[in-house]
Amino acid sequence: RRSSDLAEVFAEIEENWRGRFARADRPLTIAAARYAPTVRGSSAVLRHALDVLVDNALRHGAGEVRIDHT
Repeated sequence: RRSSDLAEVFAEIEENWRGRFARADRPLTIAAARYAPTVRGSSAVLRHALDVLVDNALRHGAGEVRIDHT
């Protein structure tokens, strides 16, 4: 089975979304994942799922969006 580096996935999500949230004057908080457990599965699939959730939060939500591994 594949393993995913959660810290790397979180960093990519932050890089892709930080500017869009800043332009919307909304905070995006992503927890440090360097001590997070290894995730089984595809990094690409995990990134895609998080992208969908973050996009929905930006479009349809209000206030802070927070991603954490706990």
